[in-house]
Amino acid sequence: MKAWWTLAIVVLIESASMFGRSSAVSPFLNAIHQDLSLSVTQISGAYSLGHLAASFLLPYIGRWYDKTSLCGFMRFFVLLFAGTWMLFGAGLIQLANQSYLCLGALGGCFIIIRLCIQTFHLVDSAVLASEFDKYKKLAIGCSAIASALVGASCPYICYSISQHINWQRAAFGLGTLWLVFLIPAGWLIKTRERVSAQPVKMDNPSKQGILFYTVLFALGFKHFQESGIAFHLVPICTELGINIRYMLMGMFIMTCVSLGITFFAGHIFSRWGWKTTLVLFSLTDIGMLYGIHSIHQLGILPVLVVCTGLYWGISTILPPLVLPKMFSDKKLGALQGMAYSFMSLGSGLGPFYFGWIKDVSSYQTGLRICIGVALLMPLVFLYLKPTKSNTNG
Repeated sequence: MKAWWTLAIVVLIESASMFGRSSAVSPFLNAIHQDLSLSVTQISGAYSLGHLAASFLLPYIGRWYDKTSLCGFMRFFVLLFAGTWMLFGAGLIQLANQSYLCLGALGGCFIIIRLCIQTFHLVDSAVLASEFDKYKKLAIGCSAIASALVGASCPYICYSISQHINWQRAAFGLGTLWLVFLIPAGWLIKTRERVSAQPVKMDNPSKQGILFYTVLFALGFKHFQESGIAFHLVPICTELGINIRYMLMGMFIMTCVSLGITFFAGHIFSRWGWKTTLVLFSLTDIGMLYGIHSIHQLGILPVLVVCTGLYWGISTILPPLVLPKMFSDKKLGALQGMAYSFMSLGSGLGPFYFGWIKDVSSYQTGLRICIGVALLMPLVFLYLKPTKSNTNG
Protein backbone atom coordinates (compact mmCIF):
# COMPACT_ATOMS: atom_id res chain seq x y z
CA MET A 1 0.00 0.00 0.00
CA LYS A 2 2.89 2.36 0.74
CA ALA A 3 4.21 1.80 -2.79
CA TRP A 4 0.88 2.87 -4.32
CA TRP A 5 0.78 5.93 -2.07
CA THR A 6 4.30 6.89 -3.14
CA LEU A 7 3.46 6.36 -6.81
CA ALA A 8 0.29 8.46 -6.55
CA ILE A 9 2.22 11.43 -5.15
CA VAL A 10 5.04 11.10 -7.68
CA VAL A 11 2.59 10.85 -10.60
CA LEU A 12 0.68 13.87 -9.27
CA ILE A 13 3.87 15.95 -9.19
CA GLU A 14 5.08 14.66 -12.55
CA SER A 15 1.71 15.36 -14.18
CA ALA A 16 1.57 18.86 -12.71
CA SER A 17 4.99 19.58 -14.23
CA MET A 18 3.36 19.39 -17.66
CA PHE A 19 2.19 22.94 -17.09
CA GLY A 20 5.82 23.94 -17.55
CA ARG A 21 6.39 22.11 -20.84
CA SER A 22 6.57 23.35 -24.42
CA SER A 23 2.83 23.06 -25.07
CA ALA A 24 2.21 25.25 -22.03
CA VAL A 25 4.73 27.90 -23.14
CA SER A 26 3.34 28.01 -26.70
CA PRO A 27 0.20 30.13 -25.99
CA PHE A 28 2.44 32.84 -24.49
CA LEU A 29 5.20 32.64 -27.11
CA ASN A 30 4.22 35.71 -29.14
CA ALA A 31 3.74 37.80 -25.99
CA ILE A 32 7.15 36.75 -24.62
CA HIS A 33 8.68 37.57 -28.00
CA GLN A 34 7.20 41.08 -27.97
CA ASP A 35 7.75 41.92 -24.30
CA LEU A 36 11.35 40.73 -24.09
CA SER A 37 12.34 41.98 -27.59
CA LEU A 38 13.79 38.55 -28.41
CA SER A 39 13.25 36.76 -31.71
CA VAL A 40 11.32 33.51 -31.89
CA THR A 41 14.56 31.81 -32.91
CA GLN A 42 16.33 33.10 -29.79
CA ILE A 43 13.50 31.97 -27.49
CA SER A 44 13.32 28.57 -29.20
CA GLY A 45 17.10 28.24 -29.04
CA ALA A 46 17.09 29.00 -25.32
CA TYR A 47 14.42 26.34 -24.77
CA SER A 48 16.39 23.81 -26.85
CA LEU A 49 19.54 24.61 -24.88
CA GLY A 50 17.63 23.94 -21.68
CA HIS A 51 16.53 20.54 -22.94
CA LEU A 52 20.00 19.51 -24.08
CA ALA A 53 21.72 20.75 -20.92
CA ALA A 54 19.19 18.98 -18.70
CA SER A 55 19.68 15.72 -20.62
CA PHE A 56 23.44 15.95 -20.04
CA LEU A 57 22.95 16.44 -16.28
CA LEU A 58 20.40 13.65 -15.75
CA PRO A 59 22.94 10.81 -15.20
CA TYR A 60 24.38 12.74 -12.25
CA ILE A 61 20.88 13.46 -10.92
CA GLY A 62 20.14 9.74 -11.07
CA ARG A 63 23.21 8.95 -8.95
CA TRP A 64 22.12 11.55 -6.42
CA TYR A 65 18.66 9.96 -6.30
CA ASP A 66 20.23 6.61 -5.36
CA LYS A 67 22.12 8.12 -2.43
CA THR A 68 19.53 10.40 -0.83
CA SER A 69 16.07 10.19 0.70
CA LEU A 70 13.12 10.47 -1.67
CA CYS A 71 11.47 13.08 0.52
CA GLY A 72 14.43 15.47 0.55
CA PHE A 73 15.19 14.84 -3.13
CA MET A 74 11.67 15.70 -4.30
CA ARG A 75 11.31 18.67 -1.98
CA PHE A 76 14.51 20.17 -3.40
CA PHE A 77 13.34 19.89 -7.01
CA VAL A 78 9.78 21.03 -6.24
CA LEU A 79 11.21 24.14 -4.56
CA LEU A 80 13.66 24.68 -7.43
CA PHE A 81 10.88 24.34 -10.01
CA ALA A 82 8.57 26.70 -8.13
CA GLY A 83 11.29 29.30 -7.53
CA THR A 84 12.38 29.29 -11.17
CA TRP A 85 8.85 29.93 -12.43
CA MET A 86 8.40 32.75 -9.93
CA LEU A 87 11.68 34.28 -11.15
CA PHE A 88 10.57 33.73 -14.75
CA GLY A 89 7.40 35.70 -14.13
CA ALA A 90 8.77 38.48 -11.96
CA GLY A 91 12.38 38.90 -13.08
CA LEU A 92 12.72 38.49 -16.84
CA ILE A 93 10.66 41.55 -17.74
CA GLN A 94 13.13 43.66 -15.73
CA LEU A 95 15.87 42.67 -18.21
CA ALA A 96 13.87 43.41 -21.36
CA ASN A 97 16.13 46.33 -22.34
CA GLN A 98 19.32 44.26 -22.01
CA SER A 99 18.90 41.65 -24.73
CA TYR A 100 21.97 39.51 -24.06
CA LEU A 101 21.46 39.45 -20.30
CA CYS A 102 17.75 38.71 -20.83
CA LEU A 103 18.55 35.87 -23.24
CA GLY A 104 21.04 34.40 -20.77
CA ALA A 105 18.52 34.58 -17.93
CA LEU A 106 15.83 33.02 -20.13
CA GLY A 107 18.20 30.18 -21.07
CA GLY A 108 19.07 29.63 -17.41
CA CYS A 109 15.40 29.42 -16.46
CA PHE A 110 14.69 26.94 -19.24
CA ILE A 111 17.67 24.78 -18.20
CA ILE A 112 16.37 24.51 -14.62
CA ILE A 113 12.75 23.99 -15.73
CA ARG A 114 13.69 21.19 -18.15
CA LEU A 115 16.01 19.63 -15.57
CA CYS A 116 13.22 19.51 -12.99
CA ILE A 117 10.68 18.12 -15.47
CA GLN A 118 12.99 15.32 -16.58
CA THR A 119 13.94 14.62 -12.97
CA PHE A 120 10.26 14.07 -12.13
CA HIS A 121 10.18 11.61 -15.07
CA LEU A 122 13.24 9.87 -13.65
CA VAL A 123 11.67 9.52 -10.21
CA ASP A 124 8.45 8.12 -11.68
CA SER A 125 10.40 5.49 -13.64
CA ALA A 126 12.57 4.66 -10.63
CA VAL A 127 9.56 4.18 -8.35
CA LEU A 128 7.85 1.95 -10.93
CA ALA A 129 11.03 -0.12 -11.34
CA SER A 130 11.87 -0.53 -7.66
CA GLU A 131 8.59 -0.44 -5.74
CA PHE A 132 6.45 -2.90 -7.72
CA ASP A 133 6.76 -6.58 -8.62
CA LYS A 134 3.38 -8.27 -8.84
CA TYR A 135 1.38 -5.28 -10.11
CA LYS A 136 4.07 -3.54 -12.13
CA LYS A 137 2.14 -3.56 -15.44
CA LEU A 138 -0.94 -2.18 -13.72
CA ALA A 139 1.15 0.52 -12.05
CA ILE A 140 2.79 1.49 -15.34
CA GLY A 141 -0.62 1.66 -17.02
CA CYS A 142 -2.09 3.85 -14.29
CA SER A 143 0.90 6.17 -14.44
CA ALA A 144 0.72 6.44 -18.24
CA ILE A 145 -3.02 7.15 -18.27
CA ALA A 146 -2.79 9.84 -15.60
CA SER A 147 0.12 11.57 -17.32
CA ALA A 148 -1.50 11.34 -20.76
CA LEU A 149 -4.83 12.78 -19.63
CA VAL A 150 -3.17 15.74 -17.91
CA GLY A 151 -0.86 16.21 -20.87
CA ALA A 152 -3.78 16.24 -23.29
CA SER A 153 -5.75 18.81 -21.31
CA CYS A 154 -2.75 21.00 -20.48
CA PRO A 155 -2.54 22.89 -23.84
CA TYR A 156 -6.25 23.79 -23.71
CA ILE A 157 -6.05 24.95 -20.10
CA CYS A 158 -2.93 27.04 -20.76
CA TYR A 159 -4.47 28.59 -23.86
CA SER A 160 -7.58 29.54 -21.87
CA ILE A 161 -5.39 31.08 -19.17
CA SER A 162 -3.49 33.07 -21.81
CA GLN A 163 -6.75 34.73 -22.87
CA HIS A 164 -7.23 36.24 -19.40
CA ILE A 165 -3.81 37.00 -17.90
CA ASN A 166 -0.34 37.83 -19.23
CA TRP A 167 2.62 35.47 -19.16
CA GLN A 168 4.27 37.18 -16.18
CA ARG A 169 1.28 36.59 -13.91
CA ALA A 170 0.77 33.06 -15.27
CA ALA A 171 4.40 32.08 -14.58
CA PHE A 172 4.52 33.67 -11.12
CA GLY A 173 1.16 32.12 -10.24
CA LEU A 174 2.35 28.69 -11.39
CA GLY A 175 5.44 28.96 -9.24
CA THR A 176 3.40 30.04 -6.21
CA LEU A 177 0.94 27.16 -6.61
CA TRP A 178 3.80 24.69 -6.94
CA LEU A 179 4.91 25.48 -3.39
CA VAL A 180 1.87 23.48 -2.27
CA PHE A 181 3.56 20.29 -3.54
CA LEU A 182 6.19 20.64 -0.81
CA ILE A 183 3.58 19.13 1.53
CA PRO A 184 2.92 15.80 -0.26
CA ALA A 185 6.60 15.60 -1.23
CA GLY A 186 7.35 15.42 2.49
CA TRP A 187 5.31 12.22 2.76
CA LEU A 188 7.41 10.29 0.24
CA ILE A 189 9.56 7.34 1.32
CA LYS A 190 11.46 4.58 -0.45
CA THR A 191 10.05 1.26 0.67
CA ARG A 192 12.92 -0.55 -1.03
CA GLU A 193 16.49 0.28 -1.81
CA ARG A 194 17.27 0.32 -5.50
CA VAL A 195 19.79 -2.22 -6.67
CA SER A 196 22.19 -0.80 -9.22
CA ALA A 197 22.69 -3.01 -12.25
CA GLN A 198 26.20 -3.80 -13.42
CA PRO A 199 27.25 -1.55 -16.29
CA VAL A 200 26.77 -3.09 -19.73
CA LYS A 201 29.63 -2.87 -22.17
CA MET A 202 28.36 -2.38 -25.70
CA ASP A 203 29.95 -3.80 -28.82
CA ASN A 204 31.46 -1.56 -31.45
CA PRO A 205 28.50 0.62 -32.59
CA SER A 206 29.45 0.15 -36.24
CA LYS A 207 28.56 -3.54 -35.91
CA GLN A 208 24.95 -2.68 -35.17
CA GLY A 209 24.33 -1.78 -38.82
CA ILE A 210 22.43 0.95 -40.64
CA LEU A 211 19.03 -0.35 -39.52
CA PHE A 212 19.94 0.18 -35.86
CA TYR A 213 20.71 3.86 -36.42
CA THR A 214 17.73 4.28 -38.71
CA VAL A 215 15.41 3.16 -35.90
CA LEU A 216 17.16 5.53 -33.50
CA PHE A 217 16.82 8.33 -36.04
CA ALA A 218 13.09 7.59 -36.35
CA LEU A 219 12.71 7.87 -32.56
CA GLY A 220 14.71 11.09 -32.48
CA PHE A 221 12.73 12.47 -35.43
CA LYS A 222 9.48 11.76 -33.58
CA HIS A 223 10.58 13.82 -30.59
CA PHE A 224 12.01 16.47 -32.92
CA GLN A 225 8.57 16.96 -34.48
CA GLU A 226 6.62 16.73 -31.24
CA SER A 227 8.71 19.20 -29.26
CA GLY A 228 8.96 21.67 -32.14
CA ILE A 229 5.25 21.62 -33.02
CA ALA A 230 4.18 21.69 -29.36
CA PHE A 231 6.43 24.66 -28.59
CA HIS A 232 5.13 26.63 -31.59
CA LEU A 233 1.59 25.23 -31.56
CA VAL A 234 -0.29 28.52 -31.19
CA PRO A 235 1.77 30.42 -33.83
CA ILE A 236 1.45 27.43 -36.19
CA CYS A 237 -2.32 27.40 -35.77
CA THR A 238 -2.42 31.16 -36.39
CA GLU A 239 -0.39 30.83 -39.59
CA LEU A 240 -2.52 27.94 -40.86
CA GLY A 241 -5.76 29.71 -39.96
CA ILE A 242 -6.84 27.04 -37.46
CA ASN A 243 -9.02 27.73 -34.45
CA ILE A 244 -6.69 26.87 -31.57
CA ARG A 245 -9.54 25.50 -29.43
CA TYR A 246 -10.53 23.22 -32.32
CA MET A 247 -6.94 21.96 -32.53
CA LEU A 248 -6.57 21.46 -28.78
CA MET A 249 -9.76 19.43 -28.56
CA GLY A 250 -8.43 17.32 -31.41
CA MET A 251 -5.20 16.74 -29.45
CA PHE A 252 -7.20 15.47 -26.49
CA ILE A 253 -8.99 12.96 -28.75
CA MET A 254 -5.63 11.93 -30.29
CA THR A 255 -4.26 11.18 -26.84
CA CYS A 256 -7.26 9.02 -25.97
CA VAL A 257 -6.84 7.10 -29.25
CA SER A 258 -3.11 6.62 -28.61
CA LEU A 259 -3.83 5.19 -25.14
CA GLY A 260 -6.05 2.57 -26.73
CA ILE A 261 -3.46 1.78 -29.40
CA THR A 262 -0.78 1.36 -26.72
CA PHE A 263 -2.51 -1.76 -25.40
CA PHE A 264 -2.66 -3.32 -28.91
CA ALA A 265 0.69 -2.18 -30.35
CA GLY A 266 2.54 -5.06 -28.70
CA HIS A 267 0.19 -7.55 -30.38
CA ILE A 268 0.83 -5.88 -33.76
CA PHE A 269 4.54 -6.42 -33.26
CA SER A 270 4.13 -10.01 -32.02
CA ARG A 271 1.92 -10.99 -34.95
CA TRP A 272 3.41 -9.09 -37.89
CA GLY A 273 7.01 -8.49 -36.83
CA TRP A 274 9.33 -5.52 -36.66
CA LYS A 275 9.19 -4.55 -40.34
CA THR A 276 5.41 -4.13 -40.47
CA THR A 277 5.46 -2.30 -37.14
CA LEU A 278 8.13 0.17 -38.27
CA VAL A 279 6.56 0.73 -41.71
CA LEU A 280 3.18 1.39 -40.07
CA PHE A 281 4.91 3.71 -37.60
CA SER A 282 6.48 5.66 -40.50
CA LEU A 283 3.30 5.81 -42.61
CA THR A 284 1.26 7.17 -39.71
CA ASP A 285 3.96 9.82 -39.20
CA ILE A 286 3.45 10.95 -42.80
CA GLY A 287 -0.31 11.03 -42.25
CA MET A 288 0.11 13.05 -39.04
CA LEU A 289 2.40 15.66 -40.62
CA TYR A 290 0.22 15.97 -43.71
CA GLY A 291 -2.84 16.28 -41.50
CA ILE A 292 -1.31 19.19 -39.58
CA HIS A 293 -0.15 20.86 -42.79
CA SER A 294 -3.58 20.51 -44.45
CA ILE A 295 -5.87 20.63 -41.43
CA HIS A 296 -7.87 23.52 -42.86
CA GLN A 297 -9.16 21.15 -45.57
CA LEU A 298 -12.52 19.47 -45.05
CA GLY A 299 -12.32 15.94 -43.62
CA ILE A 300 -8.65 16.07 -42.66
CA LEU A 301 -9.15 16.18 -38.87
CA PRO A 302 -10.32 12.53 -38.59
CA VAL A 303 -7.27 11.44 -40.62
CA LEU A 304 -5.02 13.48 -38.32
CA VAL A 305 -6.62 12.00 -35.19
CA VAL A 306 -6.30 8.38 -36.37
CA CYS A 307 -2.75 8.73 -37.71
CA THR A 308 -1.51 10.59 -34.64
CA GLY A 309 -3.14 8.10 -32.30
CA LEU A 310 -1.47 5.20 -34.12
CA TYR A 311 1.86 7.02 -34.31
CA TRP A 312 1.95 7.88 -30.61
CA GLY A 313 0.63 4.46 -29.57
CA ILE A 314 3.21 2.48 -31.58
CA SER A 315 6.05 4.75 -30.43
CA THR A 316 5.50 3.68 -26.80
CA ILE A 317 6.58 0.08 -27.53
CA LEU A 318 9.64 0.84 -29.67
CA PRO A 319 12.31 1.35 -26.94
CA PRO A 320 11.18 -1.33 -24.44
CA LEU A 321 9.95 -4.02 -26.84
CA VAL A 322 10.93 -3.63 -30.50
CA LEU A 323 14.58 -2.59 -30.10
CA PRO A 324 15.53 -5.51 -27.79
CA LYS A 325 13.80 -7.98 -30.11
CA MET A 326 15.43 -6.60 -33.26
CA PHE A 327 18.90 -6.38 -31.79
CA SER A 328 20.83 -8.15 -29.03
CA ASP A 329 18.77 -8.18 -25.85
CA LYS A 330 22.01 -8.85 -23.95
CA LYS A 331 22.87 -5.19 -24.58
CA LEU A 332 19.55 -3.86 -23.30
CA GLY A 333 21.03 -1.11 -21.14
CA ALA A 334 23.23 0.18 -23.94
CA LEU A 335 20.36 0.05 -26.44
CA GLN A 336 18.04 2.00 -24.15
CA GLY A 337 20.75 4.54 -23.40
CA MET A 338 21.38 5.23 -27.07
CA ALA A 339 17.66 5.36 -27.84
CA TYR A 340 16.95 7.96 -25.17
CA SER A 341 20.02 9.90 -26.22
CA PHE A 342 18.59 10.28 -29.74
CA MET A 343 15.16 11.18 -28.35
CA SER A 344 16.63 13.85 -26.09
CA LEU A 345 18.64 15.28 -28.97
CA GLY A 346 15.51 15.44 -31.13
CA SER A 347 13.52 17.13 -28.37
CA GLY A 348 16.25 19.71 -27.95
CA LEU A 349 16.56 20.58 -31.64
CA GLY A 350 12.85 20.65 -32.57
CA PRO A 351 11.85 24.03 -31.05
CA PHE A 352 14.94 25.74 -32.48
CA TYR A 353 14.30 24.33 -35.98
CA PHE A 354 10.71 25.54 -36.14
CA GLY A 355 11.70 28.92 -34.70
CA TRP A 356 14.46 29.30 -37.29
CA ILE A 357 12.30 28.15 -40.21
CA LYS A 358 9.63 30.66 -39.18
CA ASP A 359 12.16 33.50 -39.26
CA VAL A 360 13.53 32.59 -42.71
CA SER A 361 10.34 31.29 -44.34
CA SER A 362 7.18 29.87 -42.69
CA TYR A 363 5.93 27.06 -40.49
CA GLN A 364 4.37 25.44 -43.57
CA THR A 365 7.81 25.20 -45.16
CA GLY A 366 9.10 23.52 -42.00
CA LEU A 367 6.25 21.00 -42.09
CA ARG A 368 6.89 20.27 -45.80
CA ILE A 369 10.55 19.52 -45.07
CA CYS A 370 9.52 17.16 -42.26
CA ILE A 371 7.06 15.43 -44.61
CA GLY A 372 9.89 14.99 -47.15
CA VAL A 373 12.09 13.30 -44.55
CA ALA A 374 9.18 11.17 -43.30
CA LEU A 375 8.47 9.91 -46.85
CA LEU A 376 11.88 8.24 -46.93
CA MET A 377 11.45 6.32 -43.69
CA PRO A 378 9.03 3.53 -44.78
CA LEU A 379 11.15 2.89 -47.88
CA VAL A 380 14.25 2.50 -45.73
CA PHE A 381 12.51 0.11 -43.33
CA LEU A 382 11.20 -1.99 -46.25
CA TYR A 383 14.65 -2.60 -47.73
CA LEU A 384 16.99 -2.70 -44.74
CA LYS A 385 17.63 -5.92 -42.82
CA PRO A 386 18.76 -6.59 -39.23
CA THR A 387 22.34 -7.49 -38.45
CA LYS A 388 23.39 -11.14 -38.32
CA SER A 389 23.45 -10.98 -34.54
CA ASN A 390 19.69 -10.61 -34.51
CA THR A 391 18.01 -13.82 -33.44
CA ASN A 392 14.41 -12.71 -33.68
CA GLY A 393 14.16 -12.15 -37.45
